[in-house]
Amino acid sequence: MALLAALWDWGKLMWADMVSRISGIGSVIAAFAGVYFKWVAENPQPALFWVAGVCFVVATFSVFYHVRPNLDIEIEHVYLDNGFNSDSIKGPHITLGILLTNTREPHNSIKRFGLIVVVTKRASCVGLAEATKSLTLAHDTKPLYDLEADRLSPILQGIGQFGWLRFAFQDDVKGRPFILTVKDAYKREYAVQGIVPATVSSDIEPKVKIVPPSL
Repeated sequence: MALLAALWDWGKLMWADMVSRISGIGSVIAAFAGVYFKWVAENPQPALFWVAGVCFVVATFSVFYHVRPNLDIEIEHVYLDNGFNSDSIKGPHITLGILLTNTREPHNSIKRFGLIVVVTKRASCVGLAEATKSLTLAHDTKPLYDLEADRLSPILQGIGQFGWLRFAFQDDVKGRPFILTVKDAYKREYAVQGIVPATVSSDIEPKVKIVPPSL
């Protein structure tokens, strides 16, 4: 039923857009061509074929352009630390502050996040996603909104969704280039590049601070 409904909506969009193109700019072009070009007046059938073909291409591309999914992805913060949880991977952790904006009318969501760090020209490493809700910024007490945990939440058009992603690595990633990969609900893939900080930051810390026992 969902497939039939989608096909029905697609057909209505195509028909409405195609009719407007053929009855609008297509008919105007055909009329002017028939008046000013003798070949068009003497060969109406080929002319009609070409006008219909151009209108079809314009209409289908217009529908595709306006309803296809698209996300603007901005990396606003990049932090590097050595990890806080003893159960996680022992090694550097990268925390990203991400702003997602849906620029199209259909609702969207995220199917998968990923982070790849280029270690050498021929080698790269893939980060293991970790939760961010147990972390805060050093100057704030609110837990970091976890995009990975809520990736299936709908992203509405024009409403930016800001949140955090965290990835653990075993290799040295300081100062290395990285690629954030995103796959949305429509299976469209995005890639955003950045650079890992060369120094460890103290801006990310556990929500519950570990206080060493007093002697």
